[in-house]
Amino acid sequence: MERWKRIQALMEAKRRGMEAHERYLNQARSYAPGEELYMREMHFVMAVGPSQSPTMSEIAKRLDVTHGAVSQIAARLEKKGLIRREKDPADRRQTVVMLTEAGQALYQRHLEYDKKQYQVIGGQLAEFSDEQLDFLIHYETLLCEMFQQVNQDPKKWEL
Repeated sequence: MERWKRIQALMEAKRRGMEAHERYLNQARSYAPGEELYMREMHFVMAVGPSQSPTMSEIAKRLDVTHGAVSQIAARLEKKGLIRREKDPADRRQTVVMLTEAGQALYQRHLEYDKKQYQVIGGQLAEFSDEQLDFLIHYETLLCEMFQQVNQDPKKWEL
């Protein structure tokens, strides 16, 4: 097979994988009894952490999303009683986020949830050696950097 055809097949497989992952992200899950959340909401809770008070901007940076996306997620989580937003006493222009008691309990339960999920995923990837997994991590990192470059300067990638 010609190299460009092999790369085309690789990019097609990557596209299908990304679409499946996107569908996975967009399904609500029960991370704890009575707590249906979307994965992005759970990632927000994990980005805040149990003993931190990050700003909305810091959370956006940690999650690699826009400030607007963080504001929308924060509003939903605040309604659910999982976080609290307050003006930063050191800089009133900033808003800090803290987990409520319910949010802290969810954070702890999610650590166990993640551990079990990674064990299941590990079983699915059992045929890969540690070196092969390291190669896949390297591949994903390179693609991420490539797509970030394309997003920053699309004209550079035009023919």
